[in-house]
Amino acid sequence: MKLLACCLLSLVALAGVAQGPAKKPAANAPASVTESEAKATFARAEKILRKLTKSTRQVQPISLAGSNSVSREKVVLQLDRLYEIVRPTTKLTPRPIIVNVRVLKMSGGSKDKLVRLVKLGAVGNYGTLAAGPDNKLSVREFGDTLGFFMARMAEMTHMPNPKWSPPLMDGD
Repeated sequence: MKLLACCLLSLVALAGVAQGPAKKPAANAPASVTESEAKATFARAEKILRKLTKSTRQVQPISLAGSNSVSREKVVLQLDRLYEIVRPTTKLTPRPIIVNVRVLKMSGGSKDKLVRLVKLGAVGNYGTLAAGPDNKLSVREFGDTLGFFMARMAEMTHMPNPKWSPPLMDGD
């Protein structure tokens, strides 16, 4: 048995040496997301949301094109658009989140949409999108924002099973 364990350990060690030195993880890329990258990502998110919610609602598209960095305002408009697509299929209305309007760094009609998304819990009140110092988002910040939004949409459009959700269980 000890011989077998030693052989396995030596094989694992040899496999590690054969692969060469371990690759270092990629450094945080300070590069910002371009409009064309954001457009492709939002198109995939919309396709997934439409498929899962069976929504056929048509909403005016937001213009995203080019190699310029996508602005936070356009991301807010696009997230609001995605919310409008799934809104008719929502099953749960979350408790509104208290919005600290003083930290939001957005102006005009986008600010109203941002406040609505923050109240829904679809965008973080103190997140980079709402209160970030720069008007563009890095890849990591964009991914966090979209992931946070998609998780909230999944929560709002699917009724949890009472069998696995203690707050929804009967008192039996």
